[in-house]
Parts: sequence; structure tokens; C-alpha cells
Amino acid sequence: MYLKLGRVKIHVSFLFAAFFAAAATGTRGERLMTVFASALLHECAHLCFLLSYGKTGIGLELRPGGAKITGGGYETLPYSQGLACAIAGPAVNALIAAGLFAASRIFCSERLFYAAAVNAALAGANLIPLSFLDGGRALMCVLAIKKSRFVFFRNTKRTDRAIIAVMFVAAAVLTAAGRDAVFLLVFALYCAVQSS
Repeated sequence: MYLKLGRVKIHVSFLFAAFFAAAATGTRGERLMTVFASALLHECAHLCFLLSYGKTGIGLELRPGGAKITGGGYETLPYSQGLACAIAGPAVNALIAAGLFAASRIFCSERLFYAAAVNAALAGANLIPLSFLDGGRALMCVLAIKKSRFVFFRNTKRTDRAIIAVMFVAAAVLTAAGRDAVFLLVFALYCAVQSS
């Protein structure tokens, strides 16, 4: 199903609708909704910057696990504007996380603490310098602005593989040390699939 909101075309997939219905009625629905809301706010921050820079043909795809901007042309923006767009999402999540952490301490609320942790994790994960994440886009913009010749980060495939390998090693070390590394392992697998 497609909706139009100003200059943005919103695509609501059947899988998203089914996921949303299941989450709303399930026992863990509140937590799933928190993750989705955090991801949606992240993408809306990118969207606001793209629209403010006059971009058209932008789509917002709602899918299980979050939202994704389609079209929009990050690549055609000047590097300074591309940098602002790239860091907008993680910055919004970081600000929300800071506010929610403070509120969770004041009100001694586990729900607010969980929402803060989700936003902090989303901000941190997106700042990893992989080419398909905000951190990678931001790094490429900074290198272009500075006219850097740092070749390692220019070869995005090699850089992505190296960073993903580090994530897998970190997950293995944490698991061997008796720590719960499920999130890191799942995220590393997701990144490996995205980079292939």
C-alpha cells in the first residue's frame, strides 16, 4: 500500500502490516514498538534534512524491524550537506537516549530505560563506518571535504569486510568471556549480508 505525505511517498508493505498487527497484540509488543518508533524517528531525521535541501522523489519504506529511505539522492548532495544528512539520524537517537536516560533515573522507570538503551544502540550501531551505514556515509563525506588520500577507507568493500571481521571476533571474545553477545552477532550477520 502506498500513501503520499507532502513530497514523500510512503510504502507500507504487507509484511510490515502483519508485523505491526502481531507486535500490537503480542506479549513483547511494547518493546517491538519501541524499536520501530526509534528506527522511524531516525529515518525521519534523515528525511527532514533531505527535504530541507530540496530533494524530491523521496520514499519511506515501512518494513519489519524499522523504516528505510528510498530515492532522495544522498549521492547528489554537496559533501557538507551529505555529512549533515548522514549524522542527523544517529544524532536524533543520541539526544532521545540522553533524555530518556535522565527521565528513567528521575521516575525509576524500566520502560524508559529500555527505550533509552534502544536509541543509544541504534545511534551507536549506525555510526560504525560501514559504507551502507550512516557512519560510512559520514566518513566518506569528511574524507572528501578534507581531500584525504587515506586509501584504506576509500576501498569500501575491503573496509567493510575488515570491520565486519572485527565485529565477529569481538562477538566471539565476548561469548568466550561469558558475556551476552547475541545483539553484536546478529548485527554482524546483518552487516555481512548487506555488504555482500
